[in-house]
Amino acid sequence: MSREDRILAALATGRRLCDDCLSEVADVRPRQSVYQACSALRDQGVLTRLTEGCEACNRMKITNARLLRPVGQLPRVGLAEASQSDPKKPGPVQTLVIERPWYWEGHVQAKIVEFLKAHGAAVQSQADTAAREQGKDIVAVDRDGCVLWVSVKGFPESSPNTQARHWFAGALLDMALYRAESDKPRLALGFPAGFSTYENLVRRTKATLGFLGCHLFWVAQSGEVTRESLSGTIPKWAD
Repeated sequence: MSREDRILAALATGRRLCDDCLSEVADVRPRQSVYQACSALRDQGVLTRLTEGCEACNRMKITNARLLRPVGQLPRVGLAEASQSDPKKPGPVQTLVIERPWYWEGHVQAKIVEFLKAHGAAVQSQADTAAREQGKDIVAVDRDGCVLWVSVKGFPESSPNTQARHWFAGALLDMALYRAESDKPRLALGFPAGFSTYENLVRRTKATLGFLGCHLFWVAQSGEVTRESLSGTIPKWAD
């Protein structure tokens, strides 16, 4: 198995790892070879390299994360074998499809978007989660005409409780920055339902979230979305 194969396998579950931690997990050494391989994979659109918290060491570093792509669109990077009959003819491409869990951020975001559209909101933009696009995750206009800015978080698979607290802190910071940007939009947080870490953190920060005028979107495993207001105001979206 090539170093690229080992790196892609280590990141196949949606992990976000720095070069040092990826070197250990994928057993690719020296570390410099991880940098070289990941840089090449990034240039070919297989993964991203962004500065954020590493899921393994929890340090702010450049992390590597796989991009979700449909079958047939994955480039031939360490996954194709040359035909023995014709060395110049590329062999069959082995595609590795990344199956994301229901609580992955992209799935949670998609369900919230569906919910908003079904209840009369006009969705203006949504971030490309798989590509790790920066900015507001969802921008919409609620049925009552109020602009809505949503920050969405999934639930981590690596060091879940510790990383979930970091992600919640990041979401709370988003709310504070959004409110500082403008006092007019309605703010909201979106989380997968059923995870006690998020539920407890919401309960402990309820006063702050209410002060910021935040709504909450809880997305269940079934796909059902529940909208909750902590500020005492909520739009009339039902007929």
